[in-house]
Amino acid sequence: MQATPVTFSHQLRAWLQEVDVWWVDADHTTRTAVQLSLVLGGTVIAYHYSLLTLFEQLDVQSPLAYVGLVPFFALAMAAAYMTPKPNEPDIHDRQLDYIIGLPLLLGAAAITMFLPRDMSTTFWQFRVDLFAVPLFVAGLLAIVFGVRVLWRQRLPVLYLLLAVPALYTVLLNSALDGYTNFTVGALRTLVQYVPVARSDLASGDALFLISHHGKSFPLAVVTACSGVDGLVGFLLIGLLFAAMVRGPVLRKALWLLAGLPLLWAINLGRIMFIFWAGHQWGETVALDVFHPFIGLVTFSAGVAIWAVAHRWAGLHLAIFAAGTPAGAPTNPAVTTASRPPALAVPRVILAGSVVLAAAVVVGLGDTSLKAYNLVETAVGEPRLVSFLVDPAAVPGWSSEYLEQFSNGEPEFGANSYWYRYLYTQTGKHPALRSSVPVVADVINAPGLSGFEYFTIQDCYNFHGWAERATVLENLGGGVTGQALSQLAAVRRLVCFVLDLAGQGHLGGRRSHPVRARGPVHS
Repeated sequence: MQATPVTFSHQLRAWLQEVDVWWVDADHTTRTAVQLSLVLGGTVIAYHYSLLTLFEQLDVQSPLAYVGLVPFFALAMAAAYMTPKPNEPDIHDRQLDYIIGLPLLLGAAAITMFLPRDMSTTFWQFRVDLFAVPLFVAGLLAIVFGVRVLWRQRLPVLYLLLAVPALYTVLLNSALDGYTNFTVGALRTLVQYVPVARSDLASGDALFLISHHGKSFPLAVVTACSGVDGLVGFLLIGLLFAAMVRGPVLRKALWLLAGLPLLWAINLGRIMFIFWAGHQWGETVALDVFHPFIGLVTFSAGVAIWAVAHRWAGLHLAIFAAGTPAGAPTNPAVTTASRPPALAVPRVILAGSVVLAAAVVVGLGDTSLKAYNLVETAVGEPRLVSFLVDPAAVPGWSSEYLEQFSNGEPEFGANSYWYRYLYTQTGKHPALRSSVPVVADVINAPGLSGFEYFTIQDCYNFHGWAERATVLENLGGGVTGQALSQLAAVRRLVCFVLDLAGQGHLGGRRSHPVRARGPVHS
């Protein structure tokens, strides 16, 4: 008899059968550990750069620095929801798992792979990549654990959306100044009764003078110190706690809203303590010793007081209460004697292969987002300075401000302004040379719609210039420049268009988008 040769395909099938047998015979704890590793590992591989940018902003003095904690809070909420409930839908259909899971993964991949090229720097500005994270996690849960577990974990998955800074932008920018002014007003009233500081109205409403042994030093209550940072942090923690308590919805909402004035009052006490410490021991002790950590202490104390108060509101923590054992049938009439519980995921190799493929594809797209992370940080802090604040410096050229126009208001809005700068060659052999001065026009408008409808081509076409050629130039960082060649009579005009819409930041007053358009005459 001739022995049948053992091929690689036979060895692979034998190995897959061994894995399937091991998976079926493994205990529930081992299977859960493997499934969790696939979900967490796949998410980290797919969105390693996006998550890293959030974690790097945790020590930034910005109201949105706390959004970097959202993934950790979502994990805590997921752990609280891990126990099966008796009223869960009895779904054990692997075809349905893939029917739901695969489109979610494909949608997340499409957002990360294709939208950056169309949206350019706006993709990073609004952190569209973070909108895809809940879709990806939901797809992994459906494939690795099944639709039943995905339904159980729907709140933790939706909670991941709170990591998107754009969700806070409109609210914070409209309330930022009002919140700071309200806090400063309360401080000005308090120091009239507790003379540890005095308001210096001559230098600014938010400036206070602290006296120590006959010498005074100023302390300014800026936006970050007014309690806005803690407001966002409390919102994230409050929603986490609210998802873990049980009780009437109205009581839960009142309990959540009660935390806002509590945290504000505690922060007011923190600032007054800083004033008192400076009055007693001087500026160094107040700012270098107490100020760096006292905010974290008071914020933690306020959250702890609010969390304990859930009992006074008639609420109770029932999220960790014992439920139906994992793997047990949900129908009480069906016992293990008549039908043993089937595995929700009978073949882990197939699920793991889908996770690995999706994670690698999305991870490659996520890595490419480094090219778009040049205009704003992960929490909306600007990386670029407005041209109006710091005009571009060109080696071998000098710049000066000429004049301001208002005739662009019909196209760009009532609050738009047109500024003109003049660049003159001063060096003998600069990289950019011209026999005539160069005019740089900067339009500062409250929105982008005017730039979408009235482009620079429209401007020159309206004045009768004939277009000879249009070339798109990759300027890096997801920014595309447009080189236009226009002809009028015997003159040739070359225009370089750089579209950078700076959306301001959350650390102070909102700045308007600036679209820099600098025509170069040669």
